[in-house]
Amino acid sequence: MKVLVLFVLVTGMMGCSSQEGKSFRLKVNVTDVDTGQVTLAVTGENSRVLYSGKLVDGQYAFEGIIQEPGLYRLKINERQADLFLDGNEMSITVSSQQGIRGDSLRGSRANEVRKACLATFNDLYDKVVEENASGLSIFQASTRNDQVLLDSLMSERLWFDDLRFSIARDLVKKYSDNVYAAYLASEEMKSHYEWGKEMYDLLSPEIQQLSIGKTLKDKLERVSVSAIGQDFPDYLLENEAGDTIRLDSLKGYITVIDCWASWCGPCRSEMKSLRRLYKDFAHMGLRVVSISMDDSREKWLKACQEEQLPWKSYRNPRGYKKDGIRTDLGIEGIPYLVVLDREGKFAAKELHRNVLRKKVQELLNAESE
Repeated sequence: MKVLVLFVLVTGMMGCSSQEGKSFRLKVNVTDVDTGQVTLAVTGENSRVLYSGKLVDGQYAFEGIIQEPGLYRLKINERQADLFLDGNEMSITVSSQQGIRGDSLRGSRANEVRKACLATFNDLYDKVVEENASGLSIFQASTRNDQVLLDSLMSERLWFDDLRFSIARDLVKKYSDNVYAAYLASEEMKSHYEWGKEMYDLLSPEIQQLSIGKTLKDKLERVSVSAIGQDFPDYLLENEAGDTIRLDSLKGYITVIDCWASWCGPCRSEMKSLRRLYKDFAHMGLRVVSISMDDSREKWLKACQEEQLPWKSYRNPRGYKKDGIRTDLGIEGIPYLVVLDREGKFAAKELHRNVLRKKVQELLNAESE
C-alpha cells in the first residue's frame, strides 16, 4: 500500500502567517514515477517557491496556507504547469510522460470555471468561426496580392474579435465572484481599454481586491493613455534625417497612425490599402503618419526608399522593445493602426483595410455635415 506523505512548511510563506490566507490541501498522485522532487510556487514577477517536498511511492500532499486563490505553479521533477487553486481539499493525478494536465485537477472551483469557459468558447465562438470563416488566412491572401480578398478577410477577423469579446464579457459577468473571471478579462481585453474596463467593472469587489484584480487594474491604467477620447501621446521620434523630433500638431486632420516595421510582411501589404485610402481622401483632410518599430535604422530607411511613402514617416527610437509606444498602445502585433479625430484624440484602434476606410469616411462625413 502506498504511503501518503504530508509536508507542511508554513514558514516558507513570505508575508503570510498561519492566521492569514486560505487553508488548503493538494494531493498529488503520479502514475508512472515513484520518486522525485515536487514544488508549489507563486507565478508572475514575484515568483517564489511556497512549498516543496519529495514523492514517496508516487504520492505527495501539500498542506498549509496560500495567501489567496489564484494561479500557482506545480512542478514535479522536470514537468510543470500552472493551476488555478481555490479549494480546501484538492487533488490531481498526473503522468510524467504526458505532463501535468490542469483538466485533471479536482476540488478547485476556479478550475471548473476555467473548463466551463473554454467549453463555451468551443461551443459558440469556434462553431461560428467554422460556419462563417473563409478558410484562408490573411497571410495566405497577402501572398496572392488579392486586395479584395484581403478586405473581406480583415472584416471577417475583426467581426470574430468582437464576437469573442462579447462571449468573454458574458462569462465574466456570469462568474464575477470567481478568480478565474479576472484572468479571463485580462487575457481577452487585448489592448482595448474599453473592453478591459467593462469587464473589470463586472467583477465582484472581492475579486477586484485580489492580486489578479489589482494586476488587471494596473494594466487598464497603463493602456488608459490610448482610450477612446484621449489625446495621442507626445512621443519623441526619429525622422529620416536622423533628428529626434516630436510629431507635428495632430489637430486639424483626420489622422491614421500606422505602426509598422520593414520585416513585417502584412505591414507592407497594409500600406497598399493605405495608399488607396490616402489617395481617395487626402483632399478631404485625411493625413497618414507612419511610425516604424524597426530596431535597425538602416533597414527602416531601406524600406522607406522601397515604399516611397507619400506621407511622413518616422521611427520609434526604442524599436520593438515593449515599452513606450508599445506599452502605451498595448501593441502585441503589427500592423497596428490608430485613427485620430480632428482634435488629435483617439477615435478608433486596430482597424484595417475596408473597416478602416468605413471609419475614416464616417469621421470625414461627420465633419462635413
